[in-house]
Amino acid sequence: MAERETSRAVDDAAAAWAGRLDRGPLSTAEDAALEAWLSGDPRRLGALARAQALYDGSDAARALGPEFDPAAFQSKPPARPSRRNLIGWGGGAIAAGLVAGVGALGVSTYASRAYASQRGEVRLIPLDDGSAITLNTDSKVRVRRRTVELLRGEALFEVAKGEQPFVVSADALSVMATTAAFVVKAIAGAPVSVVVREGQVSVTDRGQRTQVAANQQIALSTQRPQVEAVAPAALSRQLAWREGKIAFEGETMAQAAREFARYSDTRLVIDDPALAQEPVSGLFAANDPVSFARSASQAFGVRLEIEGRTVRLSRPSA
Repeated sequence: MAERETSRAVDDAAAAWAGRLDRGPLSTAEDAALEAWLSGDPRRLGALARAQALYDGSDAARALGPEFDPAAFQSKPPARPSRRNLIGWGGGAIAAGLVAGVGALGVSTYASRAYASQRGEVRLIPLDDGSAITLNTDSKVRVRRRTVELLRGEALFEVAKGEQPFVVSADALSVMATTAAFVVKAIAGAPVSVVVREGQVSVTDRGQRTQVAANQQIALSTQRPQVEAVAPAALSRQLAWREGKIAFEGETMAQAAREFARYSDTRLVIDDPALAQEPVSGLFAANDPVSFARSASQAFGVRLEIEGRTVRLSRPSA
C-alpha cells in the first residue's frame, strides 16, 4: 500500500507549480504534468489555489516602486524573502514570508475586491484577464485575480484562457477551469450546483474530484455527486435570468413562488395545497410576480388577491 503524501509535501509541490505558472504559459508537456499531479490527490487543487493567492501577493512590495522608503512607516518591516526562497520553502513558509514582507507594508497590488448585486439586479463584472462574471439576483463574490469566492447566490463565469487556472469556490466546493463558461449556484437551503455551458471544468467537493463537460451539471450534497446531461433547451431556460426572465417547464406553483421570491420583495402566497403542486410552464419577467399570478389565476380558475407586497392565490369558497 502506497504511503499517503504528507500535507507539507503537497504544499511544497503546490508552491513549485505556482512559481512555474507565474513565469508564463505552460508547455503541452507541463500542462499534462500539472493535470496528472492534480488528479493524484484531492488535496492538491486547494493547495494550488492557496499557493497562487499567496504567491501573487509576493509582488505587492515590488509594485511600490524603487522610490518606496520603508522608513516612512513607524516600524520597518522585516526583509522580504526572494521568489526563489518562497518557492523552495513551501506553503507554510510562503504564508510567513508574506505576512512579514507584505502584510507589514499594508499594501497589496492584488487585494481582493467584493462585488454584489441587489435583489432583482443582474450585474456584469469584467475582469482584468479578459474573463467576465455575471451575477444573478442578490449574489456576491470576492475576486482576487483568477481566484473567486462565491459568497452567496448565483453567477455565470466566462473564463478567458490565462497563464494560471481560474478557480471558483463556494462552501466546500471548488471549480477549476482554464477556459470555460459555467454557472455556480449557492442558494441557502439547496445543494451547491455547477452547470457547464462551454468547455470543461474540474469540480472538487469534500476531497472528491469530478470532471464536468459542456451541457452537463452536477449538484453537490452529502451523497455521492452524479454528473447529469443537460439538453441545450434546458440550459437556455436555466440561463434565462441573464435577460431578466424566469423560465418554467413543469415546475410546481410552490417552486415558482420560491423562485420569484429571489427576485422581488413581493411575495406570492398559495393557500391551497393542491394548487401549490400544479405544474407551470412559460417565460416570465423575473421581477414581476404579479403578472405571473394573474396568468396562473386565469389558467387554474383561482382567486387572486393583492394586498401591498403580498399576492395571494386561493381556491374560491364552496
